[in-house]
Amino acid sequence: MHHKDNATSDQGVWASVTHATPLQRDAVHDHRAQQAALGIELHRSNGRTTPSVLVLTPAQVELCAIQFEQLISKRLRALDTGRGRRRRGRRTGCRSLFRRPTGTG
Repeated sequence: MHHKDNATSDQGVWASVTHATPLQRDAVHDHRAQQAALGIELHRSNGRTTPSVLVLTPAQVELCAIQFEQLISKRLRALDTGRGRRRRGRRTGCRSLFRRPTGTG
């Protein structure tokens, strides 16, 4: 019996990675190795997915933190502009910030 690899298409051609998404798991920090590991899922052009790990140095983690903070701020500004008001109070978790606003179909 021939086992099909997630990285190849049905025709045996290598299926390229189209994008990666984070898995809903905690990231892990290895103090001795000075690395962080984030579980991700690779999405391929053939529709299949493969679990993997994104390994980051401390500098890369800090860069990602800055970039995510910028994304969250831009999202909040867009929501505020779309609703015609300023958001008050403390920010909620990232998951709720990126949900589709209710009533937008």
